[in-house]
Amino acid sequence: MLGLKNRNNALTLGLESEQEKRKLSSSSSTAKRSRLLFQEIFETEFSGSVYHPKFFDFDLNLGITPQQQKEESESTVGVSKFRNSYLSYYSFYSQILKEKPYGANLFFDQHRETLNRDFFERQVVDSDSSGITTRYRNQHGSLNTSFQNSHREITRTFRADQEYEDETFNFRLKPEKDAWGETRLDYSRNNFVRLEEGVSDQEGESDEWNVFNRYTWDEELEKSLNSRLYYRSLTGTRDSKDLTWTESLSIPHSETLETFLNYSFSDRSVSDVESQDQNLVLGWEHQLYESLTSRLSLRGAKKEATSFDENEVGLSLNENYKKNIGPAVLRLGWGSNYSQQRREAASASIRIVNESHTLSDGTLVVLNEGNVDITSIVVTNSNGTTIYSQDVDYQVIELAGGLVEIRRVVGGSIINGQAVMVDYTLTLDPSLKFTSLANDYRTSLDFFNNHLQFYYRLKTQRYPQVTGGRQTILEKFDDALWGSEVQWRQASFRAEYENYQSDLTPYEALRFSQSIGWETSPRGKLTLLSNQNYIHLSEENRNNYEIRGEYLLRLSPSAVLGLENGYRLYDGDRTDLKNMSSKVLYRINMGLVSFEAEYEFQQEWFFRDYKRNHFFSTMLKRRF
Repeated sequence: MLGLKNRNNALTLGLESEQEKRKLSSSSSTAKRSRLLFQEIFETEFSGSVYHPKFFDFDLNLGITPQQQKEESESTVGVSKFRNSYLSYYSFYSQILKEKPYGANLFFDQHRETLNRDFFERQVVDSDSSGITTRYRNQHGSLNTSFQNSHREITRTFRADQEYEDETFNFRLKPEKDAWGETRLDYSRNNFVRLEEGVSDQEGESDEWNVFNRYTWDEELEKSLNSRLYYRSLTGTRDSKDLTWTESLSIPHSETLETFLNYSFSDRSVSDVESQDQNLVLGWEHQLYESLTSRLSLRGAKKEATSFDENEVGLSLNENYKKNIGPAVLRLGWGSNYSQQRREAASASIRIVNESHTLSDGTLVVLNEGNVDITSIVVTNSNGTTIYSQDVDYQVIELAGGLVEIRRVVGGSIINGQAVMVDYTLTLDPSLKFTSLANDYRTSLDFFNNHLQFYYRLKTQRYPQVTGGRQTILEKFDDALWGSEVQWRQASFRAEYENYQSDLTPYEALRFSQSIGWETSPRGKLTLLSNQNYIHLSEENRNNYEIRGEYLLRLSPSAVLGLENGYRLYDGDRTDLKNMSSKVLYRINMGLVSFEAEYEFQQEWFFRDYKRNHFFSTMLKRRF
C-alpha cells in the first residue's frame, strides 16, 4: 500500500547572464566568454510511505526544469554551445524500519549551489550523490555501514573548472562490553578521481582501518588508557602506506598531581621512501597552587628511514601562572626544551616526506630543512589524495641562507589556512650531531573580561654544540611578538608587531585587523571587515590589504536590499594581485510570490593578466 502526500508546489522562472573578458600577457588577443540561461522550474515536494510509515517512509523533492543554456567563447577559435536539460534538482531520502534495531536509509540527491570562496571568487558547484546506509544493534553492540557515490563539478570564476568523483564505503563496529572499555572499529574505502583543465588527471583508491579503545578504572580519579591502531594505504597518483600504533596512559595520583605516558610507533612508506618512527614521552603535571601549574616531561625518539637514521632525547619544562588582579587577569608562562639529536645518513642526499605545514596569507612558511632541491618538491593535501600544482596552487621561493619558502597562490586550490604535506630532497652531511635549547616566554594581561588584552611572546632557539654540520643548515633565532586586542560589543581591533631576528631569514611584520558592526538605523546594518599585513625581509617587502563591507537594509517587512563590496591587494617582489568585487541583491516576499535579483561584478589583475566578470540573475517564484 502506497501513501503519498503533496506538501508544497511552486513555479519558478529564472534567468542568468554572465559576461567574462580576459586579457592575458601570454597572448596578444582578448578572450571573451558569455553564458545565457533560461529556466522554468516546477518544484514539488512529497512525503509518503510504503505499506506502513514504520516500515518504509520517504521524502521526495523534485525540480522539473525545461532549461535552455547557451555558451559562447571568442578566442582564436570560436566555440558555441547550446544545450537543454529537464531536471535541475532532486532529493529522495527514505527510512526503512526506522523504529527497529535494524534498518536502512536510502538517498539520492542532485543540486546546485553558488559559493563565494574568500568573497572574491564565485564558484558554482553541481553535486550528484546517491547511497545507502544500514544499521544493526543488539545487546552485544552496533554495526553501521554506508556506501555513497558522489560527483561534483566546480565552475570557478577566472580559474579552470574542477571535477571530483568519489565512491566511498564505510563500516563501523562498536561492541558493548564494559569489561573491555569503550571500543570502536572503523573502516573506509574510497575510489577517487580529480580532474582539472591544464593539470594531469589524478585517480586512485585509499583504505583506512582505525581501531580505538578507551579503558578507565578508579572511579574517583578516573585513570585511563587510550589505545589506537591505524592503517592507511593509498594507491594511484601517489602510493603510500601508514601503520600507526599509539598508547596514552593517564594516572592521576591526586587532584594536583598526574603522571602521563605516551608511546607511538609508525611504519610508513611514500613512493620509494620507507621509515619507522618510535616516540616515547614520560611526564608529570603538578598544580602547586590554584594559579600555578607545572609540567615536566622526558622524551625519546628514534627514526629509521631509507636514506638516514635519527635519534633524539630531550627534556622539557613548562610553567603557567594565572592571577586575578582587580579588573584584570595576569597570565605568565615559560617553557624550556633541551634535546640532543644525532643523524646518520647513507649518502649526502636524503628524502623528507609528509612534512606538515599550514599555508596562511601574511605568514612566512619555511621548510624545516635547508639545501633543498626545489625541483623535488611535492605538495599534497593532508591525506595525499590531491597533488597540487606549482605556480597554480603554490609558489616555491628560495630565501637567503639556503632555506625555501612555500606560499599558496591566491585563487588556487589551497584555501587560506589549509594544512598541507610537503615532500622534498635535500643535501646534508652524512653524519650530524647537535644539541638544541629552545625557550618560550609568554605573558598577557586581560582587562574587563577579555574586552582589552595586551600580550607578549618570545621564542628563542640555540645550538650549543654542533658536530659535522658543514652542509646542514641550523637556524638560530629570537622571535618576539607584541600585540593588543580590543573587543566591545560588535567591534574588535587587533594589532601585532613581530621581530624575527635570525641568522638566516630575519624579518619584521606588522599585522592589523578590524571588525565592526553598526546599526545605522532600525532597518539597516553596516558590517566592515579589514586586515593589513606588512612583512619586511632583508631583500623584499610584502604588503597585503583586504577590506570588505556589507550593508543590509530592510525596505519593508517583506523586502531586503543588500550591498557588498570588497578590495584585496597583495603586493611584493614575487606577488602582484588585485581583486575587486561588488554585489547587489534585492529580495521581496509577498505571501505566495517571491522575487529575487542579483548582480555581481568581479575584477582581477594578476601581474600583467587582466580578467573581468559580470553576473546577473533573477528569480520569480509562485507557490501554490
